[in-house]
Amino acid sequence: MDEVFYTLQTSLIKSKHMREVIFWFGELYHSGFICNLWEFIFEFYYNFCAITYPKYEKLFKKYFNDKEGEYKNLLNIIIILFESEKNFDVFTNLNLENVCINISPDASLLNWCKKMHTNSCLRLSVIKRFVFSLNGKCYQNILSELKLIKGSTENELELINKFKEIYLLIIRYFIKYHKTCMVEEYSDITNNAVLGNHLSDIPYNNKLHILIALIHYLYRDEGEINKEDLEYDYINTKLYTDINDYLMRINTLDCRPRDVLYKKALYPINYNIGCFKLARFAINYEELKNIYLNKWEFYSYFSLIWRKRFDKYNIKINYNTEEIIFNNDEEHELFYNEFYYETDELSKNMQNYSIGGIKNITPQDWLDLNNIPRILKM
Repeated sequence: MDEVFYTLQTSLIKSKHMREVIFWFGELYHSGFICNLWEFIFEFYYNFCAITYPKYEKLFKKYFNDKEGEYKNLLNIIIILFESEKNFDVFTNLNLENVCINISPDASLLNWCKKMHTNSCLRLSVIKRFVFSLNGKCYQNILSELKLIKGSTENELELINKFKEIYLLIIRYFIKYHKTCMVEEYSDITNNAVLGNHLSDIPYNNKLHILIALIHYLYRDEGEINKEDLEYDYINTKLYTDINDYLMRINTLDCRPRDVLYKKALYPINYNIGCFKLARFAINYEELKNIYLNKWEFYSYFSLIWRKRFDKYNIKINYNTEEIIFNNDEEHELFYNEFYYETDELSKNMQNYSIGGIKNITPQDWLDLNNIPRILKM
């Protein structure tokens, strides 16, 4: 699953062909990973699009809350992200080495920090370090401070409250010291609750990520911000029909099981995603290959679409031997007649579509492989 997500990410960034993006979206959606897909969408948005397209945040929240139209809403978002210009400042910031740079205290900010400390759940020392780093535009320190807050917090509720305070601190700092129309909508904020609700209402769990993206957005030149409002039905009827027909053809089993992967697996997993935390790195390649060839039934059961296929039969799961055990040979044969893809008989090239070699690389290597500059705009 993780490899499909990171391949979709690469397709959204690098591909010039919408069909490739739609293919990977369909793999995830029709496999039942819809909750993971929503988390991916917000992660991608805050990594690569949020600081250029701030108004998308509100639109994506509306899509998320409209469960009746979820499928089309997800397609709308995927096409919007595909067609949007990407910016790599936030991703680069999050993947910089943890280097702490000394920031000289700013006497003019000290009294303001003390004022912000009143009724705050954050220690004054934390507020000072964070604000001084913010004022110095030192992204490495800003990230380090947020990680320290997260690492030193004992429970989720306490962390939420601290990040609400940080969110408020960021907005008030920019209102006070960077009078820009990009924060006009916050100019009437007088208490934590308003901002806290805004942060909590975003249906994305990684609040640290949102805070980093917010800072980068507020430091951008206004001329680099796209303030365009998009129609809720971004995809027109014809495009939606074409996409739907395309996914229907891919997800219809209209050939022998042994031919399914040859005909339906249109694109391979991207090999240049080894900087991300992939499940395959917990085992060696020979184990991965053995799973793919000999234990695919057991591991595929953890995918919703395959679980539904197996659960039509009276099966048992042996977690010790990593086997799906059918009640009788007849049921086993019925299942195999429909879903036995004969992975052990596939060509090596087709096997590599799923389990090709992926090398461990650094985030900096990933940026280089995709011809992306590493330097943040200051």
